[in-house]
Formats: sequence, C-alpha cells, structure tokens
Amino acid sequence: MKRLTLMLAAVAGLAISASGALADSTIKMVEVITSPPRTEFLKKQIAEFEAANPGVKVELVSLPWGQAFEKFLTMVQAGDTPDVVEMPERWMGLYANNGQLEDLGPYMAKWDDAKTLGDRAKQFGSTVNNTQFMIPYGYYVNALFWNKKLFKQAGLDGPPATLDEFVEDSKKISAIPGKYGYCLRGGPGAFNGMHMCMNIAAGKGGY
Repeated sequence: MKRLTLMLAAVAGLAISASGALADSTIKMVEVITSPPRTEFLKKQIAEFEAANPGVKVELVSLPWGQAFEKFLTMVQAGDTPDVVEMPERWMGLYANNGQLEDLGPYMAKWDDAKTLGDRAKQFGSTVNNTQFMIPYGYYVNALFWNKKLFKQAGLDGPPATLDEFVEDSKKISAIPGKYGYCLRGGPGAFNGMHMCMNIAAGKGGY
C-alpha cells in the first residue's frame, strides 16, 4: 500500500527540497482546508518549489471543505492515494491507525530546517503512536472576551489565566440570577467554538 505523507500545511512541506530521486516526477498533493485566496497562495508556493527543483511537478487537488472528508476517504479507499496531504489534525488518527501514513521522522533527521521547529510543533505532529506523521505549519489562536462589570459583580478581580480558573470563574458568574458564565458562539463561525472545545478536550488527555 502506498503511504501518504501527512502535513498540516503545504508551506512546511514545500520548504523541503526534493531529493535527486524525485527528478522528472510528479508529486500529487491534496488540500482540504480550501478557499480561493488560500489555494492561490498555495499555488505560488508550489511554483517556487518547482522552480527550486527542476523536473519535479506538483499536481494540486483542492477538495471543497464541505465534502472533503468523504471525498478524501473515497480517494484513499479507491487506491488514489496522494503523496502529500494537508488536513485537520483530528483526521490523523484514522489514517495513522490504518497504516496509511508515512513516518516523517527519518526525513526530518536529514532536513536542515527541522531544527527551526519548536518542541511543541514536533510533539503536536506525533500525538498518534508517538510517531512523526505530521508537520504542523501554524497554530490558531483563540481569544477570550470578558465582561469586566460582570466579573466584578461575581467578586472576581480579573480574567482567568488557566482553564481551571476559567471553569471556576464561570461557575461563580453562573450563580448570578439570569447570567451565564460562558457563551459559546453559534451560527456562522460556530466551528471555531467546536474547535476550541476539541482543543480543551485534547489538553485534558484526549477527545
């Protein structure tokens, strides 16, 4: 079975120069977190990679996010396996546990720029079986808005600094009649709230 290389983003993947063994070859890459500006930026990155590696071509397949999970799963099951794929980290366990991902550890050992990755980035990419199946290219930062008047009403001096403090502060605010300790965004953008909950669960030992 051809194993695919999983990278959370092409920027990291395309920074790795192709070896001589890839000369006169085509690399198939799939992106699933798509948008017109993002795909256009990715195409520019691919052009730079191809210019730096004559003879190597990158075939980009952009899957619409709404159907990406099903379409990519169908591709893999049909044997249409890409060489590199950009996907959400929560999909990694499915393909890693099925033996469909390549261990990037040996490649990173020969990659000079690997030393620029922080320990957290390496850890984040090896959460399944303690194996480096993924190279993350960035992190999303969540912001917490807090109501100073409501905190003061609950007898709190300032915003929480940890998740444990967040839980305790929320309980105190929820004790105020007609008030809730935390409001999770809904409607458009609700995925961001779900993503935050998943991160909290992961920080507490797993989903």
